[in-house]
Amino acid sequence: MNTGLFEVYDDNSRAHNLGINIGHNNVSDWCVSITAHGDRSKDIVFTQSCDLNLALAKAEVKLKKWLIKNKGGY
Repeated sequence: MNTGLFEVYDDNSRAHNLGINIGHNNVSDWCVSITAHGDRSKDIVFTQSCDLNLALAKAEVKLKKWLIKNKGGY
C-alpha cells in the first residue's frame, strides 16, 4: 500500500486544517477526497480508481500540487 499520501497528509493536516475520506463501493470503486476546512470547506483533492494504490498515488500528487500552489510547499 502507498504510504506517501499519508505521510504528506499527516505532516500538513493540522497546519492547514485538512480532512481525508477514503471509500469504496461496487459502483464507484475507490474514492479519495481531501477537504480544506475553514470558512468555506471544499474538496481540494478528489480521485477515483478501481485500484486503491493508484487512487492514493493520484491523491498524493494532487495534494502536493495544491500545497505548493496554495501554501508555499509541503
